[in-house]
Amino acid sequence: MARRFVEGYLSFKFLEHSKIDISIPKLIPEPLKAERARKFMHFYSHALKRAGGMQLPDMSEAQAVVNIILEAIRAHDPVHYGALQATRQQS
Repeated sequence: MARRFVEGYLSFKFLEHSKIDISIPKLIPEPLKAERARKFMHFYSHALKRAGGMQLPDMSEAQAVVNIILEAIRAHDPVHYGALQATRQQS
């Protein structure tokens, strides 16, 4: 889900469709955080097995990466972040 969200966000904001490896620094300028998020999204976006199983992420790593992504969106587009927060509070 994180990968789809980030790909959609980046495609919308920059009106381009490029690989996440190329576009993630536009959202997360800090290289270590960008690489952590990129690796997490790559690994878990391919975690579905053909046999029907699914590999679940380490929840503390998932939470840390989601926080990196959300903080990057808050810094990059406060209005969009505010809308995400408002939606979260409604549910």
